[in-house]
Amino acid sequence: MGIAVFDIDRFKHYNDTFGHIAGDEILKAVGRVLADENRAMNVVARYGGDEFVCVLSETGIEGVRHFVERVRGRIAENETLAKFGISISMGCAEFDPDKMASVNDVLRAADADMYEAKARRHVEIGAPPPRS
Repeated sequence: MGIAVFDIDRFKHYNDTFGHIAGDEILKAVGRVLADENRAMNVVARYGGDEFVCVLSETGIEGVRHFVERVRGRIAENETLAKFGISISMGCAEFDPDKMASVNDVLRAADADMYEAKARRHVEIGAPPPRS
């Protein structure tokens, strides 16, 4: 089993700048992309204010990475998200029964991977890390 987590970068900024109706539009657009890219046997859920999680059954880490890259492309070409300049940070993890005791452990690993990606992007662009 693999898990992918997604965080809408600077979501609070979009809510404050464009209003909560626009924020809802952004959340719905991200949810549609995730649902469209997901297989019926998997689970997509909103996991907090601006985070989503996808549980990918029978999927190793390479499959999760492939899924995340596919989602990244769909996010970039989505008209609703493009008009707001939305970017999304993503993290991946695979359940390892030798190192993990529960689904919470794999979720924490995916979340840590996402925050590492945010930190790498921060260093690459030389700007403050995005706030959620």
